[in-house]
Amino acid sequence: MRFSLDAVEKVKSSFFEATLGLFGQCQKKAVSLAKIQAASIYLKAIQALHKQAVVLALALFVSFTLAVAIVVAPFMVVLFAPLAPSAKFVLVCLLAVLDLAIPSILLSRLLSERKWMEITKARDFISQALQEN
Repeated sequence: MRFSLDAVEKVKSSFFEATLGLFGQCQKKAVSLAKIQAASIYLKAIQALHKQAVVLALALFVSFTLAVAIVVAPFMVVLFAPLAPSAKFVLVCLLAVLDLAIPSILLSRLLSERKWMEITKARDFISQALQEN
């Protein structure tokens, strides 16, 4: 049985194309896996940075709260003001609420995970990593 040179070339060409197709698929899968791993590392880095920012913000909050002179001065002015005791009490309570509420609200909004996902654009990064090319 004799094979023609044309048939051998066709088989060789088909085998080469199939090999290239499989190689291309493997390469796409490897790139997709690398993107997913990079997204995972990126998210872990953002999480670590977020934790450090929370610790730093809380340390700053505590140090500012402990800076009693800033807080005590208005209270002393209110206490020594010529007001009725009930008015003084209301003003002192209002100052205390403002001193604690404003920084707490700002910290909770700025340090939320949702805000960090927006700031770092992590959602966009993940969607790009998981997107098929």
